[in-house]
Amino acid sequence: MTKRNLIVLLALGAALATSNAFASRARLLVMGTGDPLGTLLDAQTSGGSFYYDDQYNIFYNPSYANDFKNWGTIEKYNGSAGAAGGFVANMMNFNVGVFLNRVEAIPAVGTPASYSTAATMRPIDLMIAGDMGVKWGVGATYGSFKAGDNSDQFLNLKAGVQIADLEPFANFTVGSKDKITGAASATEIKHNGYGVGTRYKFGEWVPYAVYRHTDIDVAGTKFKANSAGLGLARNAKLAENARLVYVTGFFRDMSNGRNVVPIDFALEGDALTWLTLRAGLGYNLWDRNGQNSNATATTGRLGASLHAGKADFDWAVGNSSLATGGNKEAGATDAETFGLNGGFFTAASLTYRW
Repeated sequence: MTKRNLIVLLALGAALATSNAFASRARLLVMGTGDPLGTLLDAQTSGGSFYYDDQYNIFYNPSYANDFKNWGTIEKYNGSAGAAGGFVANMMNFNVGVFLNRVEAIPAVGTPASYSTAATMRPIDLMIAGDMGVKWGVGATYGSFKAGDNSDQFLNLKAGVQIADLEPFANFTVGSKDKITGAASATEIKHNGYGVGTRYKFGEWVPYAVYRHTDIDVAGTKFKANSAGLGLARNAKLAENARLVYVTGFFRDMSNGRNVVPIDFALEGDALTWLTLRAGLGYNLWDRNGQNSNATATTGRLGASLHAGKADFDWAVGNSSLATGGNKEAGATDAETFGLNGGFFTAASLTYRW
């Protein structure tokens, strides 16, 4: 290597040097969410994580906008509505967030709970947070669609606080409906419900508890969906530039009698000043509906981040579209084959901090 090439490489490394990777959907896809049922978070793969700190945790607890502020991101991923983006910025004594087209905020888990027009409802997330000795935040997610007599809408209100190391949160789905028109008649599905939970930080350990209840009315026929989970996670620093996160617990979907005991973990390390590599493994030690085991595959996920000053380019490796239903990370990032000829970027984003 010539001296000129060495100088160029050293200059490039200095220009790209940055701190640890910030966050994105691509990072969540690899690291996991701590929600093995796929029903407790308001949006799988873009709704944050229960078992480690992530900027997208603002979507279930808006008070985290006090900790993750002054950033903007644009996301691109495989799927029917594969673009999203937004920002959180400090304005006077508050932190204000806007996020556009987070389609997975619209319920798409379970039948008949899913919206028939979820991919075209163009949801918007709004939030405001502040620190008055107690960190607090409130927010709302709204989406709508209209085509003739088909008039759909979704509204979810949320709030959260941080009191010392206790971080409770709640959200409420109100006045939401999906009207499906057919040749013979129209069916209106009404959605209402709530979710509550809390995390507690005890050094490296993060225990958490979550419960979600959904009421569904299909043309006068009522259904209920309930799920809950208890998790215990640890965020460990292996070395100066390497991190290990892992979680286990017990999760139950009361609607179908499914019980899950997961053991998930993820590794993240800074291979170079401008490159972070990560990998995640999702494994269910116990996964049964009554006496019958579910054929849930163990998932392995790979991803990386490139850093340039205050900008991060994240991606998750894979070659298929996002799966539907629970544990969506498995769909795009754990396909049987992947490679440059089949699509190297399952999800990618550019995030800038200021």
